Amino acid sequence: MPQTDSGAPKQQPARFDASWLALVAAALLLAYIASRVWQNDHPATTAAPAEAMAWVEIAQATSVAKQAGKPVLYDFSADWCQPCQILKREVFENPVHAKAIAEAVVPVKVIDRYQEEGQNPPDIAELQQRFGVDGFPTLVVVDPASGRSVKTVGFMGAEETVAWAKQAANTVRLGVNPDGTPLR
Repeated sequence: MPQTDSGAPKQQPARFDASWLALVAAALLLAYIASRVWQNDHPATTAAPAEAMAWVEIAQATSVAKQAGKPVLYDFSADWCQPCQILKREVFENPVHAKAIAEAVVPVKVIDRYQEEGQNPPDIAELQQRFGVDGFPTLVVVDPASGRSVKTVGFMGAEETVAWAKQAANTVRLGVNPDGTPLR
């Protein structure tokens, strides 16, 4: 062993022990795996966004509309209907769009339960028959005083839906189509 000037044996530099590094890497890997397993077993729950639209019950729709001096907007939808879910998310959960629609009409949500339960409650079945609903989503704007109504089927886009609802409200109130022809 080499000696120093003072005659004491010279110390060799300490060797790096890689086993500690491997142990730390294994512990980090196990912690990562454990956290992923826990996340899979405990998924984060995100609350569904609340609809910005203040829906009115079917039974109160006509009286609320007459008091407000507005027509009724019936939103016929179904839980299984993807375009209905897009309409809900992009229009009725959007505060700006919901407010614009609510200024023009009294909104009523009508959810079809035929596929899930084999039939609809009588009030929903009567409305679907009255307005000839045969697809979803269907939007119907009806003036409770005159009974005039207009409808559209399918989702046309958020801005287009808002514009349609406003125009439909004017159409049923005035009894005249946008092109000037009488509403039938």
